[in-house]
Amino acid sequence: MVKHRAFFYAYQGTPGVGVLARHQHEGWQRVNLYAFGVDMDNLQRLLEEERGSSLIDGGILSARPAQSKVIIAGGVVFKGITCLAGEGRAAEEVVSALEKTVPDFRVMGTEDFRRPEIISPLEVYGFSYRGKLIGISRVVFFEYATQFSLAGIFRDQDSNLMDELHHSLAELHPYLTIPNPLHTEERDQRVEVNLFMERFPLKEDLQEDFVRAIQALPELSFYAI
Repeated sequence: MVKHRAFFYAYQGTPGVGVLARHQHEGWQRVNLYAFGVDMDNLQRLLEEERGSSLIDGGILSARPAQSKVIIAGGVVFKGITCLAGEGRAAEEVVSALEKTVPDFRVMGTEDFRRPEIISPLEVYGFSYRGKLIGISRVVFFEYATQFSLAGIFRDQDSNLMDELHHSLAELHPYLTIPNPLHTEERDQRVEVNLFMERFPLKEDLQEDFVRAIQALPELSFYAI
């Protein structure tokens, strides 16, 4: 059985989400970090090179951080990397070492964010649903459409909340170019946690109305750095 604790982090001023995972029988502990494609590429490159080597030399990590699970859907990439704690080290020690070793990396509590009055298409935001499902959101522009995306993580025991959130988001269908939001799920076996993505292709003349509507949904909160 795996125990999980999810958290927000910021890297170079952009929010991401992570999970501390501890297997009660096998004994391993991991920290997985998740972000949108380019943001994660930069962090992954740094951790796979000199920063990762120093953490291995210090016994904090047992191996170089490696790519974990990836969701690719509708032109949006949500990907993770996994950091396996060294023998006798706790996942919390790994996170603390990342904050000390990686420039511009820090763990964020919801109190460290500001609550945005509006959602800008140029920013990445954190979000939470009922304080248990957490993730990040962004707007992606295509030649033929504008797409709003939510991506995040949830535990098996929170599957009912995932269903509840998807049902609530489906109420936003009048603003979409399709009947319902597009939902994608994957499982990250390295830490036994689930990834999800909700995508909203928007009607061009209703984009601002959509933003106001999604910010008004009960129990769904957005956070900005």
